[in-house]
Amino acid sequence: MPPPNGYPTGDMIPLAGVSVYGWSETNLYFLPLAINDLGELIVAPGSEAYTEATATGTTTNSYVAAGTFDVRTYHRESLVLSNTGATNSLLYKITVRAYTGGLEYEHVVETSMVPGQIERILFDSKYATVLVYVKAAVAGSQTTYRLDSILGKA
Repeated sequence: MPPPNGYPTGDMIPLAGVSVYGWSETNLYFLPLAINDLGELIVAPGSEAYTEATATGTTTNSYVAAGTFDVRTYHRESLVLSNTGATNSLLYKITVRAYTGGLEYEHVVETSMVPGQIERILFDSKYATVLVYVKAAVAGSQTTYRLDSILGKA
């Protein structure tokens, strides 16, 4: 089947808002669809548009990485952190790197979260790496947390 009028051979016709999805154990993928020059419906090349993930854990007395994200190929990043414990607070901070393996810069300074509190973290600049650290607010008074993320290429 030839391409529709106005689209020369070799062009892709993106289908706005139309996608398929798949998942692995920890990630959900949304893949945008397109019509190729033969009129076939295909997944748009190189367009793994979103990656979603979640992580859970228990705080310790020292900062530990709750999540480390390589965001070099993404344009938008959103994180949601929750103190899922019932009685103890936690402390978190977020650092970023402009260069993979380079200097860490504190994007979110040490911040306290009470039990049940949820924080949404957005980024207004481009980074190579985002690191989320958590620890118990009071030594010996551990709590649990959940970190959700979505990284968007679109």
